[in-house]
Amino acid sequence: METGGAGEAAREPSGDPGGGARDEDPAGSGARDEGAAGGGAREDSAHAAVVIRVARRSDTPALWRMVMDLAIYERLEHHVSGSAERLAEQLFGGTPRIGCLIAERASGPIGYAIHFETYSTFRTQPMMWLEDLFVRPEHRGGGVGRALLARLAAIAIERGCWRLDWNVLDWNRPSIEFYERMGAKRANADWFQYGLDEAALSALAGVAPGASPGRGSRVASGAKPGQGSGAANR
Repeated sequence: METGGAGEAAREPSGDPGGGARDEDPAGSGARDEGAAGGGAREDSAHAAVVIRVARRSDTPALWRMVMDLAIYERLEHHVSGSAERLAEQLFGGTPRIGCLIAERASGPIGYAIHFETYSTFRTQPMMWLEDLFVRPEHRGGGVGRALLARLAAIAIERGCWRLDWNVLDWNRPSIEFYERMGAKRANADWFQYGLDEAALSALAGVAPGASPGRGSRVASGAKPGQGSGAANR
């Protein structure tokens, strides 16, 4: 039986740091793709035109600040254990793991969408997972969130993905209403998502937390993963 990976049956696990897409920006106009005409100066307001483009390494400091702002908004900042450097490596390194779109005004980046592909064996077709969608509060209400989603939808279609999925916190009614206005529906209400956190994953693999299998890191017989490592479960 297939769950569709992180896409088809995904619900937000409690304690997941930033594990979902959220945005309160209601539908509207005012955002344009990077290739659109009219590249002159833009008025910096909630309803000024916005450029949607692929993230660059130089965006890393601003992008990380927005990731932290999202964590604070979701009341999950105590779960953040990553770093701007690691995010940059996974976005712009030799083998990128994720993709990112940036919404930008004259003052700089004002929103972002982080995404990656999943897969459906039943459809033998890829899907797109939206990990984060965020627009700075002072720039909401002018269609920025919708523009980010629209561009990501186009990317998903270009890559042959048959659907786009994300999580939303159950108390975040503005975001839920925003998504539903665009035609999104709650997926697979009759499925439960299960997962292994860092400690459980290491225990199942038989390695110490933070170690890689096959590199002399296997836990000695009879020892519990994490014993003697000094590593805290985060």
